[in-house]
Amino acid sequence: MLKKYCEAINYIYGKKVIIKKRVNFFSVRIGSKTIVSDLIKHAKFGIHTWNLPSKLLITNTLKKKWLKSFMSAEAYVGQNHIKVQTVNKNGMKLVGRLLKDLEIEHNYYEYTPKNPKHSKVSMIFISKKKSRIKYHKKIGFYHLKKTRTLKKTLGL
Repeated sequence: MLKKYCEAINYIYGKKVIIKKRVNFFSVRIGSKTIVSDLIKHAKFGIHTWNLPSKLLITNTLKKKWLKSFMSAEAYVGQNHIKVQTVNKNGMKLVGRLLKDLEIEHNYYEYTPKNPKHSKVSMIFISKKKSRIKYHKKIGFYHLKKTRTLKKTLGL
């Protein structure tokens, strides 16, 4: 994923990112007013308010690339499902709409934690084997471990 991210930033903006290897992860930084202005122009950011860059998602190819990036970062691949969750209900509904546009069957759920200080969580599950196969073939992951896990659980 890191390689794809760095290549995209370099290709689009002609900028190099600063990468530092930490104990269990990589820290990636780039400082650019141009990039920030460009990103803010296309979508909202924030845990509760992020949305999709709808002006950019005008073709199925672009929808697939956005989903591949989002799911690579946010999804969990289990033995019998692909799951993604967020506290942003509107954002998750938009993700569900993209999956529907690409004819990938999924289920949407909401979970209210017992602790009243915690936010309600919106979740999407891709559970049916045929839907996970379709997800793998149409979208996939940039994240190699998630790709391997999905292929293994599907017997591919």
